[in-house]
Parts: sequence; structure tokens; C-alpha cells
Amino acid sequence: MNSDSAVIKNAPAGGNFSSHNTATIRSIYFVLTVFLYKFVLDIAYSQIAYVFSYQNFFYDGKTAGSEILSWIMLACATPALKHVFEDKSVSGNILCLLGLFSVIPTITLISFRPDYGYAYISMISIFWLLFYISWLVMKPIRIKSFDRFRSNSFYIISLIVLSGSVLIYSYVNTGLRFHLDLINVYDIRAEARGFEAPFPINYLVSFADNLLPVLMIYLLTRRRWLFACAVMLVIFINFSISGQKQSLFVPMLGIIGFFAFKEYVKTYALLLGCILFTVACVAQAYFYDEIALHGIFTYRVLFIPTELNYSYYSYFQNNRFLYYNESLLKIFNHTPHENIQFLIGEFAIGDFTARANNGLFSDAYMNLGFVGVLIYPVILSALLRVIDGAVVGLPKSMIFVVVVYVSFVLISNTVTAALLTSGLIFLVILLYSFPRQLSGQRAKLMLPDLGMPVPK
Repeated sequence: MNSDSAVIKNAPAGGNFSSHNTATIRSIYFVLTVFLYKFVLDIAYSQIAYVFSYQNFFYDGKTAGSEILSWIMLACATPALKHVFEDKSVSGNILCLLGLFSVIPTITLISFRPDYGYAYISMISIFWLLFYISWLVMKPIRIKSFDRFRSNSFYIISLIVLSGSVLIYSYVNTGLRFHLDLINVYDIRAEARGFEAPFPINYLVSFADNLLPVLMIYLLTRRRWLFACAVMLVIFINFSISGQKQSLFVPMLGIIGFFAFKEYVKTYALLLGCILFTVACVAQAYFYDEIALHGIFTYRVLFIPTELNYSYYSYFQNNRFLYYNESLLKIFNHTPHENIQFLIGEFAIGDFTARANNGLFSDAYMNLGFVGVLIYPVILSALLRVIDGAVVGLPKSMIFVVVVYVSFVLISNTVTAALLTSGLIFLVILLYSFPRQLSGQRAKLMLPDLGMPVPK
């Protein structure tokens, strides 16, 4: 009797056993889907390397050693990726997208590019490892002095000013044209480089690229459907000015997130979505001999920014680092690397008209070298934690547009450009300005596990 009682007493509780099984199944599912994503990315890259071989930018030089190394790196990165995917904070969601759009594509390129060398592979691995560790250590940062901006009038005035700037700029330079062709945009991009406007208007239009989608989604949370549609019309006009696909993709993804992610961003669904869309890209190229989907997603969003990291690294192996002489210190010093984005375009593919903007590792290395690789992850983590503090109390259904916006801006811009030109500083102020009351009801709280008081 006593031995039976001991067995029963020491047996695991049914609930704990069930939850343990569920956690194990989720872990296995995550590992398999991450490895599947890398597998389909490998196929996509082999197609892209073949089609765009004439650019001397992509090529398939896969060896047994480089492929084994890439799978080992993915296995090592998977625990950190799993932790990020299970985190419900905005910063965790941003790191999730950076993992899907930068980390795993980098690992894919390593399998095809034995010329990368161990120095570069080590540096970019250190960059992402420090980014993860510093984010893990930091807590959300709340700037209480920004609470003074909270009012309906602040975000409404911001909306009017940004929308008005876009309409004026478009009317003066294009006659309020509509251009909705997502494929043939390079002619209007070249044309847009010759457009002129007063300095404040140029900055406001640049802000509008990224901030109008956030304002539109907030209007949707307030059930201001007509005003949200009007803002979407302005966004279409803004896209028609210069054909920047990001200005159209961010609001579209924000609308999807508004309807699909009412409680929290479903990061596992994002991973599955990336796999399915990559499979669609591969299938279109294989069965129809067409690369339109590759041009929209895998080629433009995943592999070009990832390969540019190596282009920046290679260029600055034989050239002096910028030390911010092209950004913060530009007015004080002359730099031989003026218009670095065009110099990298010429260096990478021999085309000086190609604007090779890039951020994250490229930004860190071109300004400070290896020191930047050590410092930038801490700066970026602090920035993400500031955004964590700014969204407390906002409706959860508007969070995904913030995640997409910040992720795209960090991938394609330097930190200084992201803060000053792309509007990240103003985004933080704007997030604080949004009233936390929706139609007389308390807004659903974002990030309830932060342990932070909800702002009034």
C-alpha cells in the first residue's frame, strides 16, 4: 500500500505531462519549419543566382564544406530564434522579422558563397549574437516626458501635415499621378531623383513613407473607416511619386495584421507565410519560367540586403571607414566616400546609378569597423526597447504595422538615417501621442507582462 502510494505521489501530474508534450511538439515543429525555410531559400537562391549571374552579384559556388557550415550555423541559431519567436513584445516581433529577412538568408548565402571567408562570417555572427544578448538583458525603456504629447490634436495635426506635404509634392512634380505597377518602377525612381521641393517638404514626405501607414491603422482601431480610406489614397499617391515599394507594402501588411493579429502577432504564422511565399516564388520560376515573385520578395527583400552586407565589408577592407563623415559629421569633414550608397552599387555590380542603401551590419562596419560590430547591437537593442515602452496601452491590432515599419527601416537604412530621415524618432513621439481610450472603452493593453503601469 505504501509503495503504491509512493508511486502515485511521485507520478507526474496529468496536466504537467500534457503541457510538457505540447511544448516538445512545438519545439520540434519550430525546428522543422526553420530548417524547411532555409531549404526552400536555398532553392530560391540557386534560381536567382542563375538568372542574375550577369550582374556578378550572386553566384552559386556551393561546396560540401560551405553547405555543412551553413546547416551547423542554423542549428546553433535555432534556440535563440525560438526564444525570439515565442516572445510577445514588439521588440521580440521585430527581431523575429529580422531573423526571417536577414539572419536565415545570411546563412543560406554562406552555403553558396565560400568566398565569404571566416573573418566575415565570424563578424556577422558576433553582430547577431550580441544583438540577441543585449536585447535579452535590456528591459523596456519608457520616456515619461513624452506623455505630454498625448492628445487627439497632436496626431491629427501630424496626419494633416504629412498628408498635405505628400499632396503638394505630388501635385508640383507629378500632377497627382497614380502609378500602381509594382514591377515597372525603376523609370519613375530615376525621374524622382530630379524632383525638387523646399527642405521641410522633402523631410516630411520622407517621414510620410513610413508614418502614414501607422496613422492609418490607428484610425482603423478608432473605427474611423472613411478617414482611414482617405489616408490610404494619399499613400497610393505617395507611392506613385517615386515607386518605393516599401511605402505600399508596409500599409498592406499593416492592414493584414490589423485583421489577423487582434491579440498578438502570430510569429509562427509569419514563418509559415515566408515558407509558402518562397515556395510560390520557386514554383513560378520552375513551372512558368517567370521571376516576378522573386523580384518582389526573395531577390529584393531577402537576398540583396543580405549580400550588400558582404559588399560593404569587402569595400571597406581596402578603404578608410566613414566615421560618420557621410552622416552626422558631414558638415565638418570631407570624405572620399561621398554618396557611399552609389559607390557600393558601382563596387558590387558596376552600376553607379544603383542606390545600395543598407543597414544593420553594413552600417556598423562602414562607420566603425569591428568596434561598430560590438557597439551597434547595444544601440539597436536600446532603440527596440524604447519602442517597447512607447506602445504600452495601445491596441494590439495596430502593433504589426509598427513591427513591419521598424524592421524594414533598420534593414535598409543606417541608424542615423532611420532616426532622422525615416522618422523613427517621430514614430516614438507619435506612439506616445495616441490616446489610450477607444470609443469610451479602455483600449486592450499591449504587452501586459512588462510590469509597467498603463499610461493615462
